[in-house]
Amino acid sequence: MNRDPISRLLDLAERAGADWLAEAVERHLSGEPIAEALELAGDHRRPTARRDWLLQRRDEHLRAAWRAVQGATGPTARTLALHRECRRVESLWPGIGHLRQPPERFSPVRRHVWHAMHHASRAGGGLPKFRQLHTICSR
Repeated sequence: MNRDPISRLLDLAERAGADWLAEAVERHLSGEPIAEALELAGDHRRPTARRDWLLQRRDEHLRAAWRAVQGATGPTARTLALHRECRRVESLWPGIGHLRQPPERFSPVRRHVWHAMHHASRAGGGLPKFRQLHTICSR
């Protein structure tokens, strides 16, 4: 039995208990663009699940970089050192943003910042400024 892909997708959604997927496919069949039906597209007022996931990954890498900062005597000093690394990676980004992995010569802190910038740029943004960076990392 050779059925069309939409029918197979609906069957798969039903078997998996993924009502959200079945509903999204039905919305798409009634004319809604697939990216909107699957909530992959949004705007600045309505973040998407993909954007939320990317920003969570950004924040995880920023926290790892914050923990890896050497020589800082307290949370504020640690954030200040990380903030400098963030600005440095942002300044290098036009030349390194296309890479699949951070350059080998990067320190562990800078490698985490590279990954954070990679996720942030895919989410349509950049790295946070000092105050937001401190809030993300020191909690």
